[in-house]
Amino acid sequence: MKILGILNLNQDPAASLMINGKLISLAEEERFVRVKHAMGYFPENSIKFCLENNNLNLSDINFITIGWDIYAYKSRIRKHFEDCDKLFNKDIKSKNWESNQLSKYNPENFIENLKKDLIHCGFKKKDIPPVNFYGHHYSHAISAYIPSKFKESLILTIDGHGEENCTVIWIAKNNKINKYKQFNIPHSLGWFYAAATRFCGFTPNSCEGKTMGLAPYGKPNIDIRKKLEKILTTQNHGYKIDPHYLFYGERIIANEFTESFVHLFGKPRYNEQSVFDSPFAEFSYESQLLLERIVCHLVKTTIKETGIRNICLAGGVALNCKMNRVISTLKEVENLYVQPMSNDIGTTFGLSLALSIDKGFPIADNFMDNTHLGPEFGKMEIESCLKKQIEIPIPQ
Repeated sequence: MKILGILNLNQDPAASLMINGKLISLAEEERFVRVKHAMGYFPENSIKFCLENNNLNLSDINFITIGWDIYAYKSRIRKHFEDCDKLFNKDIKSKNWESNQLSKYNPENFIENLKKDLIHCGFKKKDIPPVNFYGHHYSHAISAYIPSKFKESLILTIDGHGEENCTVIWIAKNNKINKYKQFNIPHSLGWFYAAATRFCGFTPNSCEGKTMGLAPYGKPNIDIRKKLEKILTTQNHGYKIDPHYLFYGERIIANEFTESFVHLFGKPRYNEQSVFDSPFAEFSYESQLLLERIVCHLVKTTIKETGIRNICLAGGVALNCKMNRVISTLKEVENLYVQPMSNDIGTTFGLSLALSIDKGFPIADNFMDNTHLGPEFGKMEIESCLKKQIEIPIPQ
């Protein structure tokens, strides 16, 4: 059984190949086109690598899987956006974004565009196998649970959003995964941290690691902490975000936060070349601390409710290794597994796992031995590349 997982949604396009329940190949398009995140690229080179590296044609593939529930956009997601209209005073940018989402993930358009892209890559229409779609957060969840080899686990999937979900807590037992709690748009921890990243002068949805790395250089700042708690606060069994500081309002300086945010914290750092003032380090420190506090609150309350002490993490926010370290030290946590490819790349094989389990295909015990699944280069190839570079004349 050969399943090709494709990520062609936004940034970080990629592809993976699973054969008979084992992850065989995985590659990111940015590695081929040499453009960070490869935003807007179709994963043509990634798909061809997965096939050619295993001497396969597209006609040999049984299924294609994509980790996004596009069918939810015909009714459920539309209703969620409409329900949010009743609760919040949305700005025009937010309404336009929602409209674009409904259009982009319209099932008929999405599937037709996918087939056109594959044909443009040189594949024949008759060779395109059936395409299966799965919920984004479910794809994240299963991508972490199966490699963890826990029989029983809580799974936290945390990112910007996947369909309407921003954070989901799952209960997994014996390869069965069920949704336990969910926090939906606009309550996004990923978007909160993206706003913090942009405020510190870094590129959101790309340089969150720099915000995390800046945090230890800061010191506690109670004034900043109290202001951040106006945006993001814990509740008895979860958390909530006041979206009027992040997106439901006038946004002039940045898309990641509103003028209310600027009024609260002052002007952001312009870019990475700007001089660093200590308040930005302190802002980063407090933003990181708040994220850790919220996620640890979710972990501890859910362990108390369920008695399950094994934890799996996935989703883009799970790339925050400082947060992961704090979770691992909680006395309530017995074991922690973090999917190494926690961002959307992990959904390429997460959804392949989902399809296999749904159809009763066996999963290999050594499903993911390691993460070294992309192109590799021998000594002769490296020497050839170096010689070519040496021969290039250096501009005077």
